[in-house]
Amino acid sequence: IATKTTASSEAIRALRDYFGNYRKPRVIVSDRGSCFSSQEFGNFVSEQGIKHVLVATGSPQGNDQVERVNLVIIPMLSKIINKEKGKQRYKLLHKVQ
Repeated sequence: IATKTTASSEAIRALRDYFGNYRKPRVIVSDRGSCFSSQEFGNFVSEQGIKHVLVATGSPQGNDQVERVNLVIIPMLSKIINKEKGKQRYKLLHKVQ
């Protein structure tokens, strides 16, 4: 889910929007970015009954799932951005989500 900032409140807002359209996941796998390792985010996923797995820093094998998804998503995002030349990228977020 794309967000404009890396604040935990922004990540939580984006997930709430996502949950409004799609089923809640049982597990969220994320890096150890400040928004995901914050107490606010931890409380949120706990309240939602979601298991949160933080991948180990500097551990490529722990990051395999994310990297495999990125191999699919990055080319798709590039196509969307290239099709919509001239638009500000944040205005394309709805297409990505």
